[in-house]
Amino acid sequence: MFIRKTSHIDNKTGQSYFTYKLVESIRTEREPRQHTVMNLGTDFSLPQEKWKELADRIETIISGQLCLFPVTKEIEQTAQKYAKRIICRHGQRAPVSDEEQNKPDFQTVDINSLENEQIRSVGGESVVLATIKNLELDKKLESLGFNRPNIEATIGVITARLLAPASEYATHTWLQNDTSLDDLMDTSFEFLSQDRVYSVSDMLLKNKDDIETHLKDRERHLFNLDEKVLLYDLTKPFLKEAANTMKKHTSVFPKRNGPTVR
Repeated sequence: MFIRKTSHIDNKTGQSYFTYKLVESIRTEREPRQHTVMNLGTDFSLPQEKWKELADRIETIISGQLCLFPVTKEIEQTAQKYAKRIICRHGQRAPVSDEEQNKPDFQTVDINSLENEQIRSVGGESVVLATIKNLELDKKLESLGFNRPNIEATIGVITARLLAPASEYATHTWLQNDTSLDDLMDTSFEFLSQDRVYSVSDMLLKNKDDIETHLKDRERHLFNLDEKVLLYDLTKPFLKEAANTMKKHTSVFPKRNGPTVR
């Protein structure tokens, strides 16, 4: 793999800019060809002298190989971020060979140097996700025209409303930093945009009636519930209360003495 820098010109402003792509060479029946693995965007800022080291480390992570030469913390974190995104899109990493897997690996660990990184919650998310699956809400969203990224974002928004209710901005932050829901769903919220969080909330409101009908029918099916209509007569209690109120207010006026003028 290697990183390619491409120059472009904005048709509206006429200004030039660069995009960066992670590319790999593949063999075909006719000739070798270059295939774009992932678009790194326009804000890729790693110095060019480190591109090869980063591309090699990403390739070892995806293929499941061992890292023979240690890399810097910056390269490792960046490689893990991009490799996770590629694996989520294109499938799991290749398995390690039996010979490598059965090879003894002895390490000395200083337990006083252990640190926790990326601590995220998982318990409540597991319950919410299982409930959503049982209610077949994901299938209903798909039938309503939600694409896969929108379904994943919608499940994230619903889970956030149940476990960490707050604003859309806080929901976006929670999905990216505090929950492992994306791991349970075999996806990644690292590149989830805040605009998508707002848009799926609007889509849920737009399809509110259809979703509520689906949830009601699904609940009746799961728990074998019979639909019942309860009628409560409010007429007599209302009239009794009204009479007591009138009696209370009329009793405060004193009776008049003398003849009544008509």
